[in-house]
Amino acid sequence: MMGLEDPTYYLGWFILFSMIAIYNALIFTITYAIYLDKINPVLMFLFLLMYGYTIFGSAWVIVALLPNLTGAVILAIVYHFLTF
Repeated sequence: MMGLEDPTYYLGWFILFSMIAIYNALIFTITYAIYLDKINPVLMFLFLLMYGYTIFGSAWVIVALLPNLTGAVILAIVYHFLTF
């Protein structure tokens, strides 16, 4: 896409999502640490970060399976509700 090699393109998306996942994990870890006294913040942060990467991987598979956007969005919503 736009003259990029495939690894560069996918690395850019991975870095962008990593920033989003780290930010979300950090915010939720701080929130949980305030309200729950007996949690380990490092383990909570790692758990939330790995959960974010799992969601990213699931979304990547869904997008790869369906060629159009509408079908991918519908399958992602159904998958989310079935696994939640």
